[in-house]
Amino acid sequence: MDTSETIIRIEFSGDRADQYTLAEANVALAPIGSRIWPLDLSNVPTNLANLLSRSTLTEEENKRLKSYFLLPRERLLEIITEAGRQPCIPGGGALSTKDETNSVQYPQLYVADPSIDYSRFDRLHINRADNGIAVDEIGQLISGHGFIFCHQLDSGDIIKIHLSCPNEKTGWLTTHSGGFPHIANFTTESIGTKAVIQVIGPESWKMHYVDES
Repeated sequence: MDTSETIIRIEFSGDRADQYTLAEANVALAPIGSRIWPLDLSNVPTNLANLLSRSTLTEEENKRLKSYFLLPRERLLEIITEAGRQPCIPGGGALSTKDETNSVQYPQLYVADPSIDYSRFDRLHINRADNGIAVDEIGQLISGHGFIFCHQLDSGDIIKIHLSCPNEKTGWLTTHSGGFPHIANFTTESIGTKAVIQVIGPESWKMHYVDES
């Protein structure tokens, strides 16, 4: 298979054949208000672009890179609308939120590290506050390959999206509602793969595994 075909791959549960185009991915994701866009990295300042290929970052480098990629409220709301859904909280809610289950504050810049246990993300889960209000999640894959998103449709079918950055100038922008069962699989990524994740909505929320609800 041509390596260009592995930049994006959509795998379905059941007997449905894999698909390989962005348009096909977005058609499959539309029923749950999720979407993927190419992300232009060509204008990233050189001092930050040099960090994208690094396998590890210092705390200060992580902070600088994350700060550059953080999206303002207006842009986050545009992305949610373009995906075909309304934000879980009108106006987007809090831009800084806490996953109380894992004591993690968002936004986060994740840098794939084989020494870190990401298994908490590897089961279908939903992210919502105790009052039932879900979060909105916006992710930017800014380097690396092997990132996998899984989404469960209302039918129960699973869509598995494989994403890799095609080159140092192009990444991916994604969004989905935390109220739909999903997986963000970091364990399959290449070392040093980087993803900026913004989770907005309720100031505090919890991860609920679908098989335990």
